[in-house]
Amino acid sequence: MMARSLRSRVLWLVALSLLSVWLLLALWLHNTVKQHLGTALDQRLAASARMVASMANASAPVLSGNPGLQAAVNSGLFCQVMNVRGEILARSGGAPTAHLASAQDGFTERSLEGERWRVYTVSEGQIRVATAEPMAVRESLLSTLAWALLVGLLLAVLGLVGGALGCEPWLGTLGCDAQGI
Repeated sequence: MMARSLRSRVLWLVALSLLSVWLLLALWLHNTVKQHLGTALDQRLAASARMVASMANASAPVLSGNPGLQAAVNSGLFCQVMNVRGEILARSGGAPTAHLASAQDGFTERSLEGERWRVYTVSEGQIRVATAEPMAVRESLLSTLAWALLVGLLLAVLGLVGGALGCEPWLGTLGCDAQGI
């Protein structure tokens, strides 16, 4: 009886130690991926804005049919092209009707038409381009990541608890005995 008690305590100690390490790693991984994901999504916004700006400057008369605007739409981003006076020359389908662009070039977060947006604005020549994506998209990606980490943590806990409690009851239901393993 004493050996079983000692074995049980050691297994619980190992299980709790591993659980603590897994929890710390999951928190660290979540924060790291959140940072890298935000950077990658920001780079995509900036690259799309620069691409549309260069295409708009090259073909200002045909902005409404510009494939750069469609490319931005197809990637889940929304785009507006404006002149230096702030008049919207073209916008992608689904983009807010309100001005996306901020007063300064660069990244901003704005609330437009009841929705939060991450916006990148760039000026090139006589054209200002703003690309945006709803913050809900970023939050959805992070939520999916958090759930994946939580499921992994729960599976690890179940495995550790199962090991700490012993696998003899499970072996019996599988038709095996502890000596046969």
